Amino acid sequence: MTTLINILKKNHSNDLDHAMTPVKLIDVKTQNNFTVNNPKYMVANLNNNTEIATHGKDYNLIPYEKILFGLSTALNQYGIDLNKSTINLDLHPNLNYMRLRVLFDNLTHVMKYNPKDTLKFGIEVISSYDASIVFQLRTVFLRLICSNGMKAIRPLQATEKKHTKGLIL
Repeated sequence: MTTLINILKKNHSNDLDHAMTPVKLIDVKTQNNFTVNNPKYMVANLNNNTEIATHGKDYNLIPYEKILFGLSTALNQYGIDLNKSTINLDLHPNLNYMRLRVLFDNLTHVMKYNPKDTLKFGIEVISSYDASIVFQLRTVFLRLICSNGMKAIRPLQATEKKHTKGLIL
């Protein structure tokens, strides 16, 4: 068990359990008693036997479980300390999309002209089963915009890839 997964189990157990829902890409041969001529595939939720989304032949299913465990392992391998981090895991109720944001509270930059103006660095991973969002891995910073608490997240660098056969994690 890796650190990120342990923190998610402790602080976001319901969302983590939901993200770990087993899914499978199923070849659809017929629909409503009609033969499907073009290849069609369904992302299926195996816990409740429901369809999450349908796709063409080039769709590449990357389970959220694989993304979360892969990121957790990578953070461990690079010695990233998550004990002083803010972690948010957001999932659509039907598993259409997932967003994980990790803000490193110990990696804060204080602006020279105003010590109360700080940048907090982090990473964000976004993915979807319905292809409404491309796979994204971003380095981000959070900045307090004004004294009323308004904040902004801005990507510093982002990798965006379609969920196609060429996407390898």
